Amino acid sequence: MPATFRSPGRALARAAIALVMTVAACRGDSPTQSTPAPDVVGTFTLTQVDARALPAVIYEGIYIDPSDDGFHTVRTYVDEGSLTIRADGSYEQQVVLRETVDGRRSGGMRWNDAGRYVHRADAGALHFESARWVNTTYAATIAGVGVLAIPQNLVAQETGSHAATFGYQRTEE
Repeated sequence: MPATFRSPGRALARAAIALVMTVAACRGDSPTQSTPAPDVVGTFTLTQVDARALPAVIYEGIYIDPSDDGFHTVRTYVDEGSLTIRADGSYEQQVVLRETVDGRRSGGMRWNDAGRYVHRADAGALHFESARWVNTTYAATIAGVGVLAIPQNLVAQETGSHAATFGYQRTEE
């Protein structure tokens, strides 16, 4: 059953806050020293979310309009994204979100993050620590040559949250 909330603008704000608060699967290992990872250095394009091609719905719920007591369907989409991983141990990520109400665009935003990463070759993973968002870390699994899978908490509603897996494909080295 879809979650219910009062304002479509609040849904997008919550999505942004949730994305900012990407509480990772690995909170213990903080990248205090960068480890270059030549096999993962490059620019990656977001190609899917939860194994669905973009644009992908990451939230669907009901909005109750207080002006007419009408029920409206709200959807939040991921339209595009990119991740740049540099040899100096830094990264930058951006994701474009769009919100619709009853199929009509009602808002959107570009979420940006940047920070440091550590390559854990023994675990086949990268561990990211945001320099923009306090206490925000997350991990990427190296899912193949030039392929990364990053679980991130995208939408946190009053009734729960949704962790989606972003699939990135290397497009430049």
